[in-house]
Amino acid sequence: MSAKQIFVERLRDTLEKRGINQVQLGKILAIKGSTISSYSVGHCFPSPDNLVKICDALGVSADYLLGRQD
Repeated sequence: MSAKQIFVERLRDTLEKRGINQVQLGKILAIKGSTISSYSVGHCFPSPDNLVKICDALGVSADYLLGRQD
């Protein structure tokens, strides 16, 4: 599985576990919901700054979302 696929799978899974949808995460991060949607289907990847914001909002590490740790 590629790093992008791992990121997409873990982002979706973490959102579901936290009970947060893409629009809500977008509002928390002041990012368009459509941008979060693009991340969650693998059309694009977040910038380093946005990756850190996503991790902070979801309470997970970047290493987890990127598949570097379980």
